[in-house]
Amino acid sequence: GGAPTTPTNLHITASSDTSVSLAWNASTDNSTNWWYCVQANGASCIRVDPPQTTFTPSYLTPGSTTTFTVYAIDANGNRSATSNAVTYTAPADTTPPTPPVLSANTVTSTWLSFS
Repeated sequence: GGAPTTPTNLHITASSDTSVSLAWNASTDNSTNWWYCVQANGASCIRVDPPQTTFTPSYLTPGSTTTFTVYAIDANGNRSATSNAVTYTAPADTTPPTPPVLSANTVTSTWLSFS
């Protein structure tokens, strides 16, 4: 058997500050034991088993840019070419935390308690 066909049309279907949903057109292979490998910035493979052709990483750092690619690989190590690359920049977290409110709980002539 040869390598699986190349997954194509990798694209973003939805996104948020910390996650992005990816989808692609399915590959085919003449064996039954094969899967997709999603890579973020060329890092290690995240396995997605067919017939699923979607993946939603939800660990993105706000303000970071990640480039995703996907390829198919079978149990014999035959791998397809890599799909087109999709780059996603997560929006920066520009909302500052609310300031703490300091209030005096107990005031006597000799001690103060704050919370």
